[in-house]
Order: sequence, then C-alpha cells, then structure tokens
Amino acid sequence: MLVRLCPAAAMGDRLQSVPARHWSTDEAADRPFSYWVDTVCDRFLELDIDSPVREHFRAQLDQTELGPATASWLHADAQQVRRTRAKIARSHPGFLLMQLRAGRVQIRQAGHTAALTAGECILLDGKQPYEVACPEATRSCVLQLSEDWLRGWVTSPEDLVPRRFARGGWDGALCAAVASLDIDTCDRLALPRGEVADHIAALLKLALGPQARGSAGGR
Repeated sequence: MLVRLCPAAAMGDRLQSVPARHWSTDEAADRPFSYWVDTVCDRFLELDIDSPVREHFRAQLDQTELGPATASWLHADAQQVRRTRAKIARSHPGFLLMQLRAGRVQIRQAGHTAALTAGECILLDGKQPYEVACPEATRSCVLQLSEDWLRGWVTSPEDLVPRRFARGGWDGALCAAVASLDIDTCDRLALPRGEVADHIAALLKLALGPQARGSAGGR
C-alpha cells in the first residue's frame, strides 16, 4: 500500500491535508488476483470476489477521507463481488453510494436487481448482503457514508435501499456532484472535506424525495 499526502489548500483558513491511500495489482505482478483478494478485498473492503481472468487480473484502488465519508476510486477487470453475512459480521461499513463511471454492472440487494450504466449512482446498505456482477472491466467511485452521520440527513435509509439514481432532476444533480470527485484533485477542493460530504448528503436527500424527510437535524 502506498500513502500519498494531498497538500493543504488555502481559502481563508487552510484546508486540512488528508492522506490518500493506494493499492494496485502492479505491486504483485506474479500473483495479482491473490494479492487483490488478500490485501484489498478481504482486509479493507470486506468483500468476497471471483474473476474469470484470475491469471492476469488487474485492479487499482485509491482512497481518501471526506469528513464523515470515505471516498474510493476503483478500476478493476471483470469480477463477481459479494458482500456476505460473514463479512458483515466483521465490520461496520454504514451505507454506500456507488457511481459507475465506465463499464456495466448489475447489483442485487434485498430482493431487488438494478442495472447501472456509466454516470448513474446507487445507494446500498453495507449491513445487508449484496452482489455486484461486473461482466467487463469497470471504473467506479464509492462513498462509504457513516451511518450516524447519514441518519442526521435521511430517515431510516435502510428502508430506501437499493435506490438507483439516473440523470434527470435531483438524481442528475447528485450524480453530477459525485462525478466531480477525483483523487487527483483532492488538494484543490474549495471547501473543507466535511462540507463537501454535507453537500452530497443534501443532494442525496433531495434525490430520495419526501420519504427521506424527518431527521434533518436542523439542516
């Protein structure tokens, strides 16, 4: 794992410098799939995966903090991802807001199936099992949202998942905001990272509609 520091930006008070973490199968060219499973999926992402291209599997993960959220940018070859009850018992991931940026995926959770195209987002509950089928190489951005923090914005988010967001109306505004996040520009955010997360939560609440009402905590 490599750790990079994003320099602090200035806007009145200096914005906080936050380390960025990086993992890549390039670090284990002789055993890329086993490295990815043992080092990244099992230890950090708490996921089970398989791939039809194990022998030459390639993947990369960049990760940094956005206040109450953890932002991850993932590039990976074709794979099948499962969040199992055994993995859930080992961690407390809160909720996930995932945006597909390239490729195609099909996601199943709580008896519902959603197909995502590039640019669309989906809200998942990390405490419920889910499956993600990626029949080809994909790029995505995943925001891991602190449960206590999200509940300050959205009433009972577990009752609203899985929820897909397309490109029109407030859905589109949310997708555009997530699409603006990039690991390479983490040092040039014009707002503190926690405020960036708050803006995304506000757009998420607007996109979810009236059923998200009731626990805004003064926001």
